[in-house]
Amino acid sequence: PNNGVLPQAGILLGNSPLGGEGRPGGRLTVGGWLDADYCWAVEGRLLTLGEQSVRYSDNSNNNSTLARPFVNLTPQGGGIVGNDAFVISGLGVATGSVNVNNDADLWVSDVTFRRLLFESPGTEVDLLLGYTTSRIDETLTIQSSSLLAIGNTLDVFDSFDVENQYQAGHLGFDVDSYDGNWSLRLRGQVSLGSMRQLVRIRGSQTATAVGLNPVVTNGGLYAQSTNIGDFERQRFVVSPEFDLTLGYQISDRVELTAGYMFLYWSRVVQPGNQIDTSLNPNQPPPLNEPQRPSFSFQEEGYYVHGLTFGLSAEF
Repeated sequence: PNNGVLPQAGILLGNSPLGGEGRPGGRLTVGGWLDADYCWAVEGRLLTLGEQSVRYSDNSNNNSTLARPFVNLTPQGGGIVGNDAFVISGLGVATGSVNVNNDADLWVSDVTFRRLLFESPGTEVDLLLGYTTSRIDETLTIQSSSLLAIGNTLDVFDSFDVENQYQAGHLGFDVDSYDGNWSLRLRGQVSLGSMRQLVRIRGSQTATAVGLNPVVTNGGLYAQSTNIGDFERQRFVVSPEFDLTLGYQISDRVELTAGYMFLYWSRVVQPGNQIDTSLNPNQPPPLNEPQRPSFSFQEEGYYVHGLTFGLSAEF
């Protein structure tokens, strides 16, 4: 309703977080002792999560009116500044479709030196000191295609890509307790380091008039000349990690494990947060008009947590 203009229009996608669903992943840990007294050890770990994809498609066969909302800062033709919408399809005006794709990928690796600090019957405490690197990448694309009643077509494309590359040193403790075949392991560490944040914004429109060749122009809807480009900076980031693991020894060297893990980064950029929905339809804007959409880094905390199941083998 209302040609897609909020708040009267119905929301088909958005207005809530995307991509928070569970997904499978795995962690591989390999280590070895460095001395005959079993006081010094080194280990390497790699954590990966399966790529997460959110797909949304709709067309005028399902909804006669499809639109992308925005806030109009300088409407043409004497309109009122405020909520507006870019109409993809509408009765008697155009037919069309829209596709939204969101992909996310994450991996973490570290190398740790372990030093035995305390040992008593059934309990060991190790000091952890090492280096951590991680990467959180995410892509959001919005593409619409409209066939106007007069036969012309208009394709609009927006792309927001982000990369978060983290390099840090970490310090922590590992506590192992044993009682018969059962074990309880608690690991906590904090990483302090630099996060390289990179945001890439792209946009284009392809207009095809009947009988003429397509004309491609720079700028989509949310990606315009005022915010298109590559933006990069470094940020200091704190990243705590917590692991709780319960194990059962099924043989002298093989152990089954189950537990809970939690990872957190204090500053991460994600593509949806980089979108400025306040627009100046006059592109490129004259100097005396708002230079919108604009870009400024928008960051927030990012966490991963879940249940873990594993198999531990000692050689």
